Amino acid sequence: MDAASTSSASLKKRVKHTKVRTGCLTCKIRRVKCDETRPACLRCTKFDGQCDGYSTSKAKQNLTPRHETQNPAPFMQPRPLLPRSGKEDRTSFVPTLYRPVHVAKFRNEQEHLGFLSFRNPTISELSSLFPSSLWERVILQACQEETYVRDAVIAVGALFSCERRLVFDTENRKSWGGIENAPRYQFALQHYGNTIKTMRQQLPSMRGDQSLRTMLIGCILIVCFEAMQGNYVQSVTHAVGGHGVLQSWLTSKRRSNSPFFTKEWLTCPATSPAEDVVEDELVQAFARIDLQIMQYSLDPRGMEDHLLLGYEGSEAIRNMPLQFASIGEARSYLILVDRRTWHFLSSFALSQYEKRGREEDIDVSKHTDLNDVLSKDNNRAQIWQAESAAHPIYRTLPRNSREWKAASLLQIQAQTTRIYLHGWLRSDESWSDQFLPEFQWIVNRGKEIFDDDLIQNKHRFSFDGGFIHPLQTIGHYCREPNVRREAIALLRRIAAKELFWDGLMHASACEAQMKFEEEGMDIHGFIPESHRFQIRGGKVDMLNRIGTIIYRRMGRNEDGTLDERDSAFHYEYPFQSPAKGHCSMGSSAWQTMLLQYVQAMFV
Repeated sequence: MDAASTSSASLKKRVKHTKVRTGCLTCKIRRVKCDETRPACLRCTKFDGQCDGYSTSKAKQNLTPRHETQNPAPFMQPRPLLPRSGKEDRTSFVPTLYRPVHVAKFRNEQEHLGFLSFRNPTISELSSLFPSSLWERVILQACQEETYVRDAVIAVGALFSCERRLVFDTENRKSWGGIENAPRYQFALQHYGNTIKTMRQQLPSMRGDQSLRTMLIGCILIVCFEAMQGNYVQSVTHAVGGHGVLQSWLTSKRRSNSPFFTKEWLTCPATSPAEDVVEDELVQAFARIDLQIMQYSLDPRGMEDHLLLGYEGSEAIRNMPLQFASIGEARSYLILVDRRTWHFLSSFALSQYEKRGREEDIDVSKHTDLNDVLSKDNNRAQIWQAESAAHPIYRTLPRNSREWKAASLLQIQAQTTRIYLHGWLRSDESWSDQFLPEFQWIVNRGKEIFDDDLIQNKHRFSFDGGFIHPLQTIGHYCREPNVRREAIALLRRIAAKELFWDGLMHASACEAQMKFEEEGMDIHGFIPESHRFQIRGGKVDMLNRIGTIIYRRMGRNEDGTLDERDSAFHYEYPFQSPAKGHCSMGSSAWQTMLLQYVQAMFV
C-alpha cells in the first residue's frame, strides 16, 4: 500500500450519535451542552443566571392522527376592533404574555443572562401585589426597539442577580451586608453607563413622540437602578424630571384640539390621551412615582407645581362611580385621591413656610385661612367617597387571597393618608393618640399581607410603595409602646426597599425617636406632650453612606434652651453609582423639557 492509502485507511470514521433534544431552553439558545438537571440545569445556575426550564415534549401532546379528518373551522369575517372602555380593570392578576427579545440583540452571554435575570424573577418582585404589563410587556418590547433601554434592563437585571445577605449589627439588628459578586456588579455599572451615554447622544436629536416614550421608559429604569443602591437624591431627581416631562406633554394635549382629547380621557384617572404614543401603564407608573416623591419628603418642586397638580383629575373625581367594578379601578381612584391630598399638603406646607419665615415655635393653626380648612375637608370627603365605593369589592374577595391582600393594602394606604391629613394643621404631637385603633388595625392587617411570597422576595425591592410608609408612620406617631414596637418589628422583619423607602433605615429612625421619648414615660406607659419629639431635619453623607436625623423635644430644657438630639445610621448598600443626577424643569413645552432633561441629566 502506498503512503496515501495508508493515511486514509488510518483515519477513523466519525461515530454517529442521535441528537439529544431534551436540554433546557437556555442551553439550546446558547448552543452548549446541557447537563439536563431538573428542574434547572447546573450549567445555567453556575453562571449566576436563571434556567428557563424544559419544553414540553411533543409526544405528550394530543395530536390528531393524519388519517382522521376534521371539520374545518367556519370562515370568520374580520371585524373592527371595539374601542376600549375607560372603566375596564387595568390591574389583572393573570400573568401577561410577553414578546421575547431575540438572542441576536445581545452581544455576549453575560448580557443574555442579565436580561434573563430581569425577565424571570425581577418582574414579579418589582410589581409586587399588583401585576402590571408595564414590566411584562411595555419595557420588554422596548428592549427590541432601543439599545439604551436594553442596556438599562440588563443593568437592573444584573444588579438584581448580585447576592446580598442580611447581617446583624452590634445591637443585634438586621442590616444589609455588602455585595458578594463584585464582577457582576461592575458589569451592571458598565451597562448603566452605556445607558447614560446612549441616552445623552440619541435623545436630543430625536423628534416627535417616539423620544418621549423611550425617555420615560429609560427614566423608570434609571430611577429603579439608583434607588436599589440607596442613591435617594439621584433617584428622586430623575423621578421628578421624568414626571415633569410627562405632565408637560399631557398639558399640551389638554390645551390642543387633538382628536385624542375626549371626555373619556378626562373622566378616567391616570390614562393616556394617545395610547399609541404613551401607554396607560406609563402614565399610571409615573402617577405612583409622584405619590412616593411627596410622601418621601424630598420633593424639590415649588408651591405652584403642587397647586396645579392638586387639581389634576377633577373631572374624574366628579364622575367617580358609587361602586367600583374591580380592584384595578379602585386602585386608580384611590391613588388619584391620595395624590391630590398630598399635593394639597405639600402646597400648604410651603405656604406656611413662606408665612412664618424662620420662626420655629409658632402655632400653625393661627396661620391657616378658611380656604386651607375647606380644602382639607374636601380631600377628606374624597378619600371617604373612594373608600366607600371600594368596600363592596373588598367584601366579595376570599380572605388571604392575592386579590384580598392587594385590596387590604389599598385600605392601609388610604387610612394612612387620612391620618396625615388630620394632623397636618396641628402644631402639637397629641393629635395622633385618637388613631390608636387605626394603628392597631394597620399592624394586624400588615402581618397577614406580609405572609405573601411576593412580599418576602429574595431581593426585597419593589417599585411601588406599600407597607413601609404606613408602618413608619406608626413608629413615629403612635406612643402606645406595644403597638409601636409591633410596627417597628414588622419593618425589620420585612427588611424591604420600596423604591425610595428603606424599611431597615426607617426602623432605626423610629427606634431612636422611641428611645428619646420613653425617657419621659410615666408609670402608666403614657408619654406627656412635653416629652414627645418631632423630626426637624436631617442630612446625608453620600460618600460615607451615613444618614443623620435631627429630633427636637416639644418641651424645652430647664434653662429655656431647645432640646435637640440626633441619630446617625449607615445605609444598607456600601457602594455608590458612578453617576450623579441633576435635572432642570424650566420650560413648559415637553420637547424643550426633554432636551433640558437629557442635557442636564448627569453632571
